[in-house]
Amino acid sequence: MSRDLIEFTRRAFEAGASREKITEILSEAGWARSDIDRALDAFAPVAFPIPVPRPKTHLSARDTFVYLLFFTSLYVSLWSLISLAFDLINRFVPDPLEVRSTVGLFVDNSLRWNVAVLLVMFPLFLFMLRIVVQSAELYPTQRMSGFADG
Repeated sequence: MSRDLIEFTRRAFEAGASREKITEILSEAGWARSDIDRALDAFAPVAFPIPVPRPKTHLSARDTFVYLLFFTSLYVSLWSLISLAFDLINRFVPDPLEVRSTVGLFVDNSLRWNVAVLLVMFPLFLFMLRIVVQSAELYPTQRMSGFADG
């Protein structure tokens, strides 16, 4: 979305144009409906003599780190849980054609590894989930996606 479109929308609101009239004029000029809607959404629909901009969202470096750790711990926990399920199936429903001496050792090591990863990563995931939820409750504007702003 263009800064020119936002500036035009701001000036149109200042001149007293309605949202419907701005939409009509921009459509006639060839602007895409999605661009028009985003330009109109940049301003709050409140009765005030000048256009009131909506708050823009942005992520700080801390927020980026929190979300990175949050999703990483989720993915690693899920991967470990699924791998643990396969290891348990291999252990309790063995393949009769495989040589048991090497396969049993591998399954035992894999079981230990997956349990250890789960013991570390799942509590980390829960802790990060708590931080993300508390942050969203404290700062509701963070719920809006920064990617939608273009």
